[in-house]
Amino acid sequence: MNHVGACSSETARRQQTWYVFHREALCVLRDSSETAHIDACSDIAWPREVAPAYEQVLSMAANEVADGVRSAKGDPGMGIDIDVRDDTQFDVLLALAPYTIHAEAWRQPGTV
Repeated sequence: MNHVGACSSETARRQQTWYVFHREALCVLRDSSETAHIDACSDIAWPREVAPAYEQVLSMAANEVADGVRSAKGDPGMGIDIDVRDDTQFDVLLALAPYTIHAEAWRQPGTV
């Protein structure tokens, strides 16, 4: 293997480890979290494998606007509420968290 291939392979391995870390940390913290928020914004292109989750989170934001719990004037992709008790919404968080510019979970009295 040439040097460039080794670097690319090592970078990919580190990224995969980081993504697994995000997922596992969220799973461990799920029971102690009350709510979460995510931005549907990434510094990189969304990977194809998370495209359904990306579409779902945008739909969730649109539903929040329709339900009157989210301003129609705000950025539609920022600060989208995630119900951590809802398996479908939590799966969206798991899929997108490694790629988003911001995700957070909350419990009393503060951030997890």
